[in-house]
Amino acid sequence: PSLVAIFLLPVCFGHQSGQIETLRRTLLSGYEKDAKPDGQVEVKFGIRLTGIDLCPHRQVLKSSGWLTYTWDDERLSWNPDHFGGLDRIRINAKHIWIPDLTFYNMAGEPKSVFSAWEEMTNAVIFANGKVIFVPPQVQKTFCKVNYDNWPWGEQNCTFKVGSWTYDLANLNLQPYLSESNASQDTPVNTEYLKNDNIEIVSTSYSRDEKVYSCCPDEIYPSMTMSVTFKILKQFQDKHLQFP
Repeated sequence: PSLVAIFLLPVCFGHQSGQIETLRRTLLSGYEKDAKPDGQVEVKFGIRLTGIDLCPHRQVLKSSGWLTYTWDDERLSWNPDHFGGLDRIRINAKHIWIPDLTFYNMAGEPKSVFSAWEEMTNAVIFANGKVIFVPPQVQKTFCKVNYDNWPWGEQNCTFKVGSWTYDLANLNLQPYLSESNASQDTPVNTEYLKNDNIEIVSTSYSRDEKVYSCCPDEIYPSMTMSVTFKILKQFQDKHLQFP
């Protein structure tokens, strides 16, 4: 099933409601949300776009949609047989460790890519310790505008993301590729894009590892996700509204 379905499918626990409370207390008792799981944590990350608007004057892309994170946290695992057969639980993200991924090309103050939604977004945690976190997002990122044949020329905008503090020994960033769509080969999904005046030409990504002068013994992975699009010519200038 899709990640959205995981959140929306109704689950009837009945008499298990008390088990949910017990399980939540058990998982969070002594849990330190500011401490990452031990060892290298593989974090898969992707972005699903529902809207994009490009401001040609400020060279800023405003995007909306939701993000996808998956990782394993053994501290959040349990035996379902001990909790009435419960194999998953939903816990507000502010109570657990979340990878500190940040858009490096953010137009504004760097911050966690989900911080604005922390109070309202749950993570789904499975009995084996797998965590799936799908927060909504509205972001502004810098995008170098192609002024040739503006506004009809193709535009290529990128989202460069990586951990703000963890090196490769602690966090291995990898692309999230949809488990329900075998043909999706990039972590950028545009199937829910609602902009009728925009045609998506292609999406792609690259993963890089870099050593910074401050920390010669540490390798920092990052991922650059690209979306190439163009404005459809049947929409005249008077219909184009840029922020």
